Amino acid sequence: MATLGMTTDGGARPLTAFNEDESLFRDAVRQFSRNEIGPKVREMDEAGLFHMPLLKQIFGLGLMGIEIPE
Repeated sequence: MATLGMTTDGGARPLTAFNEDESLFRDAVRQFSRNEIGPKVREMDEAGLFHMPLLKQIFGLGLMGIEIPE
């Protein structure tokens, strides 16, 4: 498996090219955003409040305080 910024053969890869793990993470966040956040955006904007159960889901998915390698 390639590490951050490296290809499997040890060469550098563009920062915009994702490895398999990064692609899976991106896709999961995209799906969550579309399915869970998107439908509530207008309601939250109009109320000026964040939907607290949604925030709990975000924490539960590990999307708050994401750690990345150096």
